[in-house]
Amino acid sequence: MMAKAHKIGMMTTLAALFIAAATPAYASAAPTKPTDPIRAAEPTPFLTAEQSDAYAAALKFVVSAGLTKNLSLLLLEEVKQSDEVNAAIDRNGMDDVQVKVVRAIRAAQKAHGGEWAAVLARAYSQFFTASEMQSILKERENSAHFIRLLQLQEKLAQTIRLEGDAIFNQARTEVLGTVALRLSR
Repeated sequence: MMAKAHKIGMMTTLAALFIAAATPAYASAAPTKPTDPIRAAEPTPFLTAEQSDAYAAALKFVVSAGLTKNLSLLLLEEVKQSDEVNAAIDRNGMDDVQVKVVRAIRAAQKAHGGEWAAVLARAYSQFFTASEMQSILKERENSAHFIRLLQLQEKLAQTIRLEGDAIFNQARTEVLGTVALRLSR
């Protein structure tokens, strides 16, 4: 059941972020560079220059649109449904628990945001070329490729879920562990 909720939550969050990223107000508020330095993939015998360019463009899109924030949103959805957090709310009250959960999620986002951005960029670069990603980044909803981006939401979500599962589970474990530790004090 948790995996199904994770999938549905991820798809909903991704769709909301994609649509929000296309609006001018969101675009102006989006970060212009990552908080952690994230390098584009270097061409290797296993990664052609064209794939590297697509990855670099996808990474720029992910960071510029603020899509890495979906890790925090997914963690929040997962953590707020946990038995530990609900029991803590009953004991300590919502305000106390909320502050601790938010701090723990921020720490996990900071620790895993670069890895999560790489997962997102790899997923996008599987479906879009560098020029298509640049078009979406520059022209947003006016891009000839924007409709395809929306149409690929489910495939992107599946790819991200598969590729990002280990990172998400690690971040979730850290958040729940941090929250449990802070609530025991």
